[in-house]
Amino acid sequence: MDYGEIIRRAWNITKKYKYLWVFGFILALFGGGGGYSSNNLSNSFQYTYKRSKIALPVELQQFLFKLQNFTMKNIGLIILFAIFMIILAIAGFILYIIADGGLIGSVKNIEAGEKNSLKDGFKTGSNYFWRMLGKNLLTGLIGVFIALIFLLIFSTIYFLTPISQNKQYLPENVGIILFFIILFFILMIPFMIFLGILNDYSSRFIVIKNNRIIESIKNSFRLIFRNFKHAAIIALVLFTTRIIIGIISFIIFIIIGIPAALICFLLYKSGAIAFMIFVAILAMLFLILISTFINGIRQTFSSSVWTLTFLQLNKPEIHK
Repeated sequence: MDYGEIIRRAWNITKKYKYLWVFGFILALFGGGGGYSSNNLSNSFQYTYKRSKIALPVELQQFLFKLQNFTMKNIGLIILFAIFMIILAIAGFILYIIADGGLIGSVKNIEAGEKNSLKDGFKTGSNYFWRMLGKNLLTGLIGVFIALIFLLIFSTIYFLTPISQNKQYLPENVGIILFFIILFFILMIPFMIFLGILNDYSSRFIVIKNNRIIESIKNSFRLIFRNFKHAAIIALVLFTTRIIIGIISFIIFIIIGIPAALICFLLYKSGAIAFMIFVAILAMLFLILISTFINGIRQTFSSSVWTLTFLQLNKPEIHK
């Protein structure tokens, strides 16, 4: 397999067919007790730990008081905003699945020299929506099942050790717990990477090969194990790309975020809480737009790479 050719072809498709960016933007944007009564909250911002009282810093108390007053005065708008965000999250989830299938189908049509457009892409994504949804839920359940198995194993090992019988919060207890937590995440990484690749290939079996949900996952297992080296190299290349984009995004965040934070601090000191919140929201929206643009192009490129890889791996001569 010519990895360089796949990456060059995916980048050329990303540059030439800019309508694919719409799918990438959607993927980047949506790829994502108890309480106190108002009387208690307004009278005291102190927390009790054992027998000593720890008071919050005065400036933080003042900020919380001002934030509480602003919230109480605008409770209706806040509720409407919360409802809007819930509706947006549901719509985003649906759009994410449609865009995923649409992007895969569009790249496949481009490679086959068939008719392709934004409208055709959305039509393809809509046609495979329920299968893509079921596949995502099933692979998600597999991930949860694996995590629960590891948690059960580590919990059993921990509670069988003598140190777990000591109820005092000694350094060795904390150290053992941290060790198991770190070990848990380290061992979960390869499984999560494998599930990510499995999910990507399953999506392509559904959209390109018209597989059913279970069939797509079975075929993805076979494809990965038969061509593990190719899948691993492509995953490594795309992971490196993601790290580079992440560093660029972080630099942009620092450049924009620090001045915005300084402005918000000055507005807070002057008592302009409403304007401070407005500036903070404006800055966050601007950062979200920039991040969506950058990562949207990356998502388009990455999806194109996986689709081209999938098409190559399904040629008989690749299976060795």
